[in-house]
Amino acid sequence: MTNQYSWGARWILPIDQPPIENGLLTVVDGQIESIQPGKRIEATEDLGEAALIPLFVNAHTHLEFSSLSEPLGHPGMVITDWILEVIKWRSKQTSDQKHQAVAMGLRESLLCGSTGLGEIATTPWFKELTLSEDIIVRCFVERLSPHPDTETSQIREPQDWLESANPNANWLPGLSLQAPYSIGNDAFRDCMDWAVAASLPVAMPLAESREELEFLEFGKGAFRQLFETLGVPIPIESGKTPIHYLQALSRAKQGLIVHGNYLTSIEWDFIAEHPNLSVVFCPRTHTFFKHAPYPLTEMLDRNIDVAVGTDSRASNPDLNLLSELQEIRRQFPKIPATKILEMGTLAGARALQLDSEMGSLSPGKRGEFLTIPLESTSDPAEAILNFEF
Repeated sequence: MTNQYSWGARWILPIDQPPIENGLLTVVDGQIESIQPGKRIEATEDLGEAALIPLFVNAHTHLEFSSLSEPLGHPGMVITDWILEVIKWRSKQTSDQKHQAVAMGLRESLLCGSTGLGEIATTPWFKELTLSEDIIVRCFVERLSPHPDTETSQIREPQDWLESANPNANWLPGLSLQAPYSIGNDAFRDCMDWAVAASLPVAMPLAESREELEFLEFGKGAFRQLFETLGVPIPIESGKTPIHYLQALSRAKQGLIVHGNYLTSIEWDFIAEHPNLSVVFCPRTHTFFKHAPYPLTEMLDRNIDVAVGTDSRASNPDLNLLSELQEIRRQFPKIPATKILEMGTLAGARALQLDSEMGSLSPGKRGEFLTIPLESTSDPAEAILNFEF
């Protein structure tokens, strides 16, 4: 028996087309069948002076930190000092505590309206936890090794995790490469070869800090001191710039450049020439570290797909993606509100290869949406960015 229901509202924001006034959204058997302008009066249920929008897609997060009540360290600290705080905190967490934190993060994400997640999984929690049917998680598996030049630790354990698990409708596999300063050249090449052969999407933090760029190119500075402090070998040879890693990531079915705070025009142009590459901006983490102004306008001017992530509670107060979009509005008041909403929905879904399921209110996609009450109806997208959960 067919299950059909329809909702009407003052505004429907499909994201992949302009806002629709007094629209009608019809769902049949859990999938969107149609969106019709001016048909609100025919709705099974009228939601009134509200806007209907897609659920959010959080393109980059680390759920293992979800038990933290506040970020580690302090705003503006040198990133290598923060990394030491992360290592110290991680060393005190048991497997059970990590799984509990992941479960907390999943619940928080749903409460904040995010049903698509790009998760950096440093343990195979996806083999242990049962996911809600409401959420889809792209698990980018990552092995954290105390000796970053050890190839086996970088590739074989993630392979084992995925090969012994059973991806389903609620979680999908991916590969996360550690930051370029912490993965050896041979391991980086072998990981990319595996990802390409397996058609896995690949996520990698890149150009996150000036200290990173100094270490990649010259082999000195705060990151060299970090490795000396940890007593581990220097994993890479100097003389590299982000373009080296972008060229490798472009081989993947889908590549996610996480952060990209200090990419240059040469690198923006390269990304723009490769539609299988997306950038993931984490606005409040960017603010926490007091980085230089983010080159968002320059990327968008090149039609680069920029998605949005919350990063983790280790550098962020919560997992609320709408708060990230509001931070973008604060920093970039000239970017259209509709574009900012796209970054938190459809751009994230494309980056995670979930756009056949979510990211826009389009026929054939999941029949789920957020209802946002409107105080002003003249500009619904702007009104949504002023909403507080």
